[in-house]
Amino acid sequence: MPLYNGITLPGQPDLENVRRLDLSILPTLNRMSRVGIAVDVPYLQELSVQFAAEMADLQKQIASYIPPFALDRFSASAAAIEEEEGSAGINASSAEQIRELLFDLLGVGRNTKLKSTGGGKVSTGRKNLDLVRDQHPVVPLVIAYRERAKLRSAFCDALPAMARLHPAGPCCPLCELPHVESTNRLHTTFTTTRAITGRLSSRKPNLQQIPIRSSLGARIRAAFVASPGTRLVSVDFSGMEFRDMVHLANDPVLIARFNEDPFFDPHMHTAMQTFHIEDPAKVDKYLHRMPSKRTNFGIQNGVTKKGLLSQLVGDYWAAGISPPDWLTEEWCDRFIQQWYREHPEVAAYFAQEHYRARRYGFVWDPWGRPRYIPQVRSSLPYKVSEGLREAQNHAITASNAEQTKLVMAETEDTFDTFRGTGLHCEALLSIHDQIVAEVDEDYADAVGACMVGIFEHVMDDRDTGERLWRVPIRADCEVLRRWKDKE
Repeated sequence: MPLYNGITLPGQPDLENVRRLDLSILPTLNRMSRVGIAVDVPYLQELSVQFAAEMADLQKQIASYIPPFALDRFSASAAAIEEEEGSAGINASSAEQIRELLFDLLGVGRNTKLKSTGGGKVSTGRKNLDLVRDQHPVVPLVIAYRERAKLRSAFCDALPAMARLHPAGPCCPLCELPHVESTNRLHTTFTTTRAITGRLSSRKPNLQQIPIRSSLGARIRAAFVASPGTRLVSVDFSGMEFRDMVHLANDPVLIARFNEDPFFDPHMHTAMQTFHIEDPAKVDKYLHRMPSKRTNFGIQNGVTKKGLLSQLVGDYWAAGISPPDWLTEEWCDRFIQQWYREHPEVAAYFAQEHYRARRYGFVWDPWGRPRYIPQVRSSLPYKVSEGLREAQNHAITASNAEQTKLVMAETEDTFDTFRGTGLHCEALLSIHDQIVAEVDEDYADAVGACMVGIFEHVMDDRDTGERLWRVPIRADCEVLRRWKDKE
């Protein structure tokens, strides 16, 4: 049952099969690193200025909440305080100062279970801040400040310095491709050995850390553009990790639903099951579908009631909505347990992976990629739990990574054929299970449709045409001038 390039599904540890799969994408990675992606440097510089102004304003607002009796703790001189601001200076990037302001002076989080640092102090990490977000108006300001500070440093300021100018001409000395106009392009280095699940990683810069769902992340992605005369073609799997979990667990209900309707929405299905709603029109996007979607994705990672609560609180705040009063750890625990009751095959599959981890000390994905789980030998219960979560997640996450590699290999071979006819088409980036390519604008739609076909048939037997996955695979395509439109 060969897949593309003769890759198989041995269903047992098979390092040779994994080696051939990893090597199959090296030509693609080398070409993507050499070609790079066009980047709008002036836009990034302008965005850096915008973020700096927003951060300065947020810092002033944060400082305004310092109690008068504590002004001298944050400001070296009371005379330096501007009376019209009514606040002292504060370094909002300082975890120590934020911790003192929130937890010592303002009493935020007194009745909330919060994580601590290794030194025993309350952590000011994002998960803790999301849990106490509605306890004081200063907390959202701190979160907003930190989001901008991170993106400004990692992207707005770093990327322009890393971009290289590709001059106009028939043969660029950097990438050997023709350019209609001189273009700044960014070159990242992709690696295949850094992530234990087989996922690709990138460095200098690490483009895998660009936020995909947030509006601030969208402002960063708007800096990546199509060079003159081309369009960006972005194709990614639709809910692939959930589909992989359904296949691996052999869940008959979900398999049947996916096969009956290629556009089946599993999150709507979970919401209707869990909340006992018969009419899809009555499923509320935030009250029903949002927690269902988060639980569907969290289950494969062994999400706990506390973890689910933290994630949902973050989701609600990201959507600009206060978390509902009924959202508690107890509610999350009931939701998780009911999910498993509705899908006993998934629970059985996880139990199988737990057994393998305990029995052999490692687990593996259908392609034969192993992952060692030494934590299961630990005498510490929390380390054992950590290992079991990694064990049940490995085959799901790794399968998504392997499928993306198969797509990359076939896409590059297809593009090589297209390039032989004079068509400009280059794969530029692979972010998780998404591939972004640059294509002649007159052929972008056709190439996008071709890429969708490669994605959706990635698990087909190349000898018989039979689909080797129990559920159909779907992919989404966008043809863009920018990776994300400017806001």
